[in-house]
Amino acid sequence: MGQSIREAGMRRIDRTHRGCAVVLLDQSGSMADSFGGSGGGGVKAQGVADALNRQLFELILASRTQLEGGPKDHWDLGIIGYGDRVGSAFQGELEQAAGAELVSITKIWDRPVRIEERDRLDGAGGVTKFKMPIWVDPVSENGTPMAEAFDEAAKLLGPWVAAHADSLPPIVLNLTDGEPNDMSRAKTSASALTKLATSEGPVLLFNCHISSRSEKPILFPADPSGLPDDIARFLFGISSVIPEEMLAKGRDAGFVLADNARGYVFNADLVGVIKFLNIGTVLLG
Repeated sequence: MGQSIREAGMRRIDRTHRGCAVVLLDQSGSMADSFGGSGGGGVKAQGVADALNRQLFELILASRTQLEGGPKDHWDLGIIGYGDRVGSAFQGELEQAAGAELVSITKIWDRPVRIEERDRLDGAGGVTKFKMPIWVDPVSENGTPMAEAFDEAAKLLGPWVAAHADSLPPIVLNLTDGEPNDMSRAKTSASALTKLATSEGPVLLFNCHISSRSEKPILFPADPSGLPDDIARFLFGISSVIPEEMLAKGRDAGFVLADNARGYVFNADLVGVIKFLNIGTVLLG
């Protein structure tokens, strides 16, 4: 398998050594419920879609070579929705482009479904308008075929790691609110997914658990003792240990992270979800 990220020097991402991320987006019927904990209300499917579109936009802006230019073509993305069906969660032209492969960030930049006007606090108590590209819309239908989503991610990432053996390992971000249809199979599929590796280490699997329950948020625990239920403990158990470089960046961002903290959060509000996505993709910046 080669050196892990902990042991190897952090390789910079460029045209030769591309980065890669896959988002698994729970689109089951329960995502039509409201956020719990400190989520501030609102429907989970809508809130997570908003957070994901915002994160894609911020990542693209951060990777541009100049103010008006497009992003550098240094990494690839996939978004897999799972609910009534398992497949690309991109909308419009990208849905076909991403049917069986990862998509370059330059294609994503060029092909939003639409542009929406959004409000943003200006730091002085006022609100300003900005234009937000939309790539993913909220969906909430049927069950939670999480194992199939892990299998689909492995199908996409197997060829990618073979073709980019010296790149940083891909990051998989699973955004979910519930129990998989088959927990035992999902555990096996997650294990197979995280056995894929580049020379820099294995695929990293992070889980963002979005609950309707009222328990307080839990961010990146190092052990499962304080988790509220079996589903939380399951998601913690399949989550990767956060590499040292990412731990350092998370601590610099204000997170309290113990050694051996895992890439798992529970009941985060929308700001927490976005922060989670930022930490999860920090290696791709």
